[in-house]
Amino acid sequence: MSRSLLHRYWFRFDVAPFDRLKLGAGVTAFTKDDALKLLRDELAPDTLPAVADVIEDVRPDQLDKSHVVPNMHPMSERGVWFPKLKAFS
Repeated sequence: MSRSLLHRYWFRFDVAPFDRLKLGAGVTAFTKDDALKLLRDELAPDTLPAVADVIEDVRPDQLDKSHVVPNMHPMSERGVWFPKLKAFS
């Protein structure tokens, strides 16, 4: 599929079950449901918390510049880019 069909999502959660999600999570995916599936698959298959807020097509300048931006994978490829859960391929 074309990269032009990808969207950058930033999720905030009602309650962060672990520190990794306190700031939120960033995922590039085809749809919001696709993004949530990627998060579940990589992070919390059974414990992904309820989403409090989501920004579609988030830009780096909308994210925390002191922690998120310097500690994320590239946003251009499909996958979870924050938090860094595994090596980006």
